[in-house]
Amino acid sequence: MTRTTPASEGIPAAFTLDPNADDLQQTVQQNWDNEVRRRVDQYRLDDEARRVYRALRIRQAGIIPTPGVDLDDFLNVKDEDAVYRIADLLPMGGRALLSAQQKAGKTSLIAALIRSLADETAFLDRYRVQSVQRVSLFDTELDERMLRRWLRQQKIRNRRGRVRVHPLRGKLSTFDFRDPSLRQHWLAELRGSEFVILDCLRPVLDSMGLSEDKDAGQFLVAWDELLNEAGVDGCVVAHHMGHNGERARGDSRLLDWADVNWKIVKESQTSEAVADANGGRRFFSAHGRDVDVAEHLLVLEDGELTLRNGTRASAKTDAARTTLIEILSGGDIGDGLTRNQLRDRLGDSGISDHTARGVIKQAVRDGIVVQIEGPNRSQLHFLHPSVGDR
Repeated sequence: MTRTTPASEGIPAAFTLDPNADDLQQTVQQNWDNEVRRRVDQYRLDDEARRVYRALRIRQAGIIPTPGVDLDDFLNVKDEDAVYRIADLLPMGGRALLSAQQKAGKTSLIAALIRSLADETAFLDRYRVQSVQRVSLFDTELDERMLRRWLRQQKIRNRRGRVRVHPLRGKLSTFDFRDPSLRQHWLAELRGSEFVILDCLRPVLDSMGLSEDKDAGQFLVAWDELLNEAGVDGCVVAHHMGHNGERARGDSRLLDWADVNWKIVKESQTSEAVADANGGRRFFSAHGRDVDVAEHLLVLEDGELTLRNGTRASAKTDAARTTLIEILSGGDIGDGLTRNQLRDRLGDSGISDHTARGVIKQAVRDGIVVQIEGPNRSQLHFLHPSVGDR
């Protein structure tokens, strides 16, 4: 609609347009459509740029796609005599993810693994290993002086030419092997190593600008390509667990990538507060392709890690039984303690009621504790006289 303003006092006549709802809506829609087209063009430009950049990186890195193999030719390749690099723990050519809570013994386990591979000694005093031409360690966490002390404590005999150490703390920007020039450097460093250990993953992801929650898979794919091109046979990647769980922190692709998952857990690790504390005894287990090793007690003796039978549940029961004997050995039990009194005293020692019930019942069955009828149909408990002689 046009509204005319008449001329007045030398001002010429003029007109204005009243706002029209349809015209306004049409203008808004046109602006929206233009912005959508502009954004679509930007996305197409980004996708094309990424495609060209990936192709350029592949050409610079010299990566050439390999053709498929006829099944008959594939199956005619003779199998290797050795099936496991580490008996029962890691198949030949396997990738292992070592997950451990902070201060649970990850570094000690890795140092023990290096010694076993270099000196051909049983890993954890239990698992036979196949020798390697050379093992390479990439350490991203420890100061060089501390790393040196840890490795020196292992008293590795075959050091010259058998173990190569890369202390990367404070130097991780140089480890971005996605860069073509750096890739050639790390390929040259890796060639000749049959086994590689990366301890640990998170600092590398941070240095590359990758998210632990979403991008770990991108790193692992590139890492596999690097190892494959360098002729590396086996690999262990160490990573931290979350504070409140017993799985590797971050991207679920971590668990999918590994052929085998190794795990170190503390006897008590149910909260962040416990995670930062000592946490009691340590336990090791391994599960994956052709690997099924149940939880065993991990013991450090004279600077060496060994594996013993025993799970967290059995360790808890053994500790409760020892406490039970100590309580009933005291001079303040009179003619004996009722079941409730005994459970209360075990509870005062930090033992759950469920564990206390079970250990009392089992001690009676085993003849360690004698149970007699007391006042008001109560059951009094005291140690069997022979327990002190056992």
